[in-house]
Amino acid sequence: MPSAGNWRISSFNTPVCKVADLFSEELVYFYTSDTHVADLAFAVFPLMLAACLFDGVQASAGIVLTAFKDTFFSFVSLLISYFGICIPMVLVWGNVQGEGIVYDLFFSMTVGLFILCILQVARLHYVSTYGRNTLIANRPKQSRAV
Repeated sequence: MPSAGNWRISSFNTPVCKVADLFSEELVYFYTSDTHVADLAFAVFPLMLAACLFDGVQASAGIVLTAFKDTFFSFVSLLISYFGICIPMVLVWGNVQGEGIVYDLFFSMTVGLFILCILQVARLHYVSTYGRNTLIANRPKQSRAV
């Protein structure tokens, strides 16, 4: 069975990556018998694991920020990471012709999710340490009296 080169998932010492590496060949060859497609899947598989990790962390931080009623920063960080980083990376540096687009899409998505993860966790740390200190939160309450 072909491998993804010298950099295999099993080079990580986490149990999840070991289990994923153990079943990756069986999963890929269950869906295709083409070795070229399988090699591409093996190359993309570590990026998929990293994207799942970053997505789980940023989603958890985003849910906690929502509980703090701090949703504007999450919206802005989503715009920055996806529309400011991920999509331009694919359009500018991506190989948009051929099968290289698959790897480039997953790589740019992983980078965008990593940036989003860093922004969400940093904002969560700031909010939990200093409170929700924004202009919207500190504006004076408006009277409903007419």
